[in-house]
Amino acid sequence: MLLKTRSESDELLTFRYLSQRMDLSEKEEQYYLSLERGYQGECKFDEWLETRPTGGLILNDLLLEHNNTKFQIDSLMIRHPKVYMFEVKNHEGDYFVEGDRWFTRSGTEVKNPMIQVRRSETLLRQLLQTCNSNLHIESYLIFINPEFFLYQAKPDLPIIYHPQLNHFFEKLKKQPQHPNHRHMKLAQKLLDMHIHPSPFSNVPSYKYEDLKKGVLCRVCGQQINKINRAILKCPTCNHVEGLDKGVLRTIQEFQNLFSQKKLTKSSIYDWCNQTISDRSISRLLMNNFHCVRGGKNTYYELDRMNEEIKRQIE
Repeated sequence: MLLKTRSESDELLTFRYLSQRMDLSEKEEQYYLSLERGYQGECKFDEWLETRPTGGLILNDLLLEHNNTKFQIDSLMIRHPKVYMFEVKNHEGDYFVEGDRWFTRSGTEVKNPMIQVRRSETLLRQLLQTCNSNLHIESYLIFINPEFFLYQAKPDLPIIYHPQLNHFFEKLKKQPQHPNHRHMKLAQKLLDMHIHPSPFSNVPSYKYEDLKKGVLCRVCGQQINKINRAILKCPTCNHVEGLDKGVLRTIQEFQNLFSQKKLTKSSIYDWCNQTISDRSISRLLMNNFHCVRGGKNTYYELDRMNEEIKRQIE
């Protein structure tokens, strides 16, 4: 049973929007791409897990804290008599291990992900004890990318490679599981402890006046043109998008990047680079947001974008 779904972090969304509206440094670009790869890998694992009913309680993307130390868990499964903790990596290419040190095939040293797994497991065990839970924890490092290979790794490491996923699932099904109200209570406690928004962020500084304005193509990132009252078309890649969908998506970007700014008709007109009529913008704001009337100072509540709107722009 899936109790907590996964979604892009605020950090990833901000980087995604900024990457199209400003020039990132090489270091910032590499960091952003690593966030995208990591999220895509986690989603692939979610898809794999969702197609194989386990009878367990699944919580994705948890940020928890114990003894003033925060730790992140990609996926957690409560399945009696154990708690399974999964750390998902989307690495691609050849790597090798020497002792506790990990390297790419070219010899560049990278962080040892097992250190993160062990640290998170220790903190989770201590946290569960405070919840009066004695469930045993099994932790696994999942390499979800089929194009990944690790040389010289010890066979006893708790690592599951892409070709081993099905075998792992079959092994899991053979183990007894009887989730009860105590497991559900524990899951709810962990959900209540989840920290949001995350205090960690490496987003670069940016200013409104320095960012590219306009409704940008969701495919190639170039400014998209209005064809008629209902259609937008990218002159670069010819991607076509409904006007309402494109503008709502652009409003969402504004909301994410400038949460402290009031959402007004004039602010969105300027953010769209004055390419969308103020009548269309006014209609979309009135139909989809809570209007706080104040004459010339009328604005719209940023936190009222509902789930229906989010589905429209996905």
